Amino acid sequence: QAPNPLLQISTGAIGTIGLPLSEPEAKRIVAQVTAAGSLASESEQAAMDQDIDTGGPCEIDASDVHFGNPLWEPFVAEVAKSACDTIGVDCTVGAPKVEPHKLCLYEPGSWFTTSDSTAKADGMFGTITILLPSAFAGGEIFLSHAERPAAIDFSAGSLSTTSVLSYYADVTQEIEPITSGYCLALPYNLIHATNSPQPSLHIYDIAMQKLWDVLLAWKQSIEQTPQKIAYLLQKRPSKEALYQGSLQDADAHKAAALGKVATEAGFHVGLAIMECRLSGTAKHLGSNRRGRRWPDHS
Repeated sequence: QAPNPLLQISTGAIGTIGLPLSEPEAKRIVAQVTAAGSLASESEQAAMDQDIDTGGPCEIDASDVHFGNPLWEPFVAEVAKSACDTIGVDCTVGAPKVEPHKLCLYEPGSWFTTSDSTAKADGMFGTITILLPSAFAGGEIFLSHAERPAAIDFSAGSLSTTSVLSYYADVTQEIEPITSGYCLALPYNLIHATNSPQPSLHIYDIAMQKLWDVLLAWKQSIEQTPQKIAYLLQKRPSKEALYQGSLQDADAHKAAALGKVATEAGFHVGLAIMECRLSGTAKHLGSNRRGRRWPDHS
């Protein structure tokens, strides 16, 4: 259950924003931001004009956005952890920093497009966008990477629901025009904060392609091939966890990826506890003891 952030905007005389966002409140925000002028610096605006083709969402800098509810930041931290789990980022080696990017208000006719060439913050590998309760229609979101598209529509129930969208930074995002109402969005940057390799969907795609090639070669091989291949997990799960199909951390990510690719290739993936027993007769190698000679004192 998402808490009410008690959103406060210091631009102009906007102040505290009530949620769900009403149409009069949305129009007041647009009017105040327009009166205050552009919030972006010249360099930021130049980068925006070059990299982002936008149809006019009202944007407010993160420094002018504040949250009066102390429960909001813990909620965002939990959302970030869940998002990292979803997109396959191992947080056990170091949790990423979650930095607010801006506040975006999409009014009727607003749309938005980014590409993998869009300027990004240093160390940024992903984005979390939180859609706050506000009634709108249209605004379908299209994501694509390596010719793999996905479409998401958050408009149904948008008046009473807080929705979360997370994706890698090298994913292309396109928001279709809002046809009616207002969409209030809070994008956050996921910043890599450790010395380990920065998470990347490109690396993930390469690994999945290699796995696909191996499985396909195994399936099409005319030579004798094994009927089963066992992969050892990093952590030994309990029997209850196996029955429920619930793994943790890196094991969960690998199992999910393997399951998806294996299913597409026509293989079955299961979880099991295996026991290895060796039986037989020990081979007698003879005694290697040598007799000790005592000195003769006679």
